[in-house]
Amino acid sequence: MFGDLMGNMKAQQEEMERTLKAIKIDHTFDGISVQINASKEILNIDIKPDYLDEERKEELEDKLILVLSEVMKKADEVSAEKASGMINSILPGGLNGMFGQ
Repeated sequence: MFGDLMGNMKAQQEEMERTLKAIKIDHTFDGISVQINASKEILNIDIKPDYLDEERKEELEDKLILVLSEVMKKADEVSAEKASGMINSILPGGLNGMFGQ
């Protein structure tokens, strides 16, 4: 019984990793757009051309920190939601719902 459960958990974990990598999350703030996947891999950064001059370097750096922080929070939310669903799907019948769903 537990061998099947552990094997199923490994398969579920691998499926979860594939699912998270396929989910794209975008966040834009004041001319800076960042796209990551739910595994927190940065896929793309798009910067408005007027931020690319040397005089606005510090402003660009600050805004990049803000937009990356927000998009990472969104990835955490998606990841937690998917993990909860995965855990509940592999639990025996009477234990479903213990982890938030």
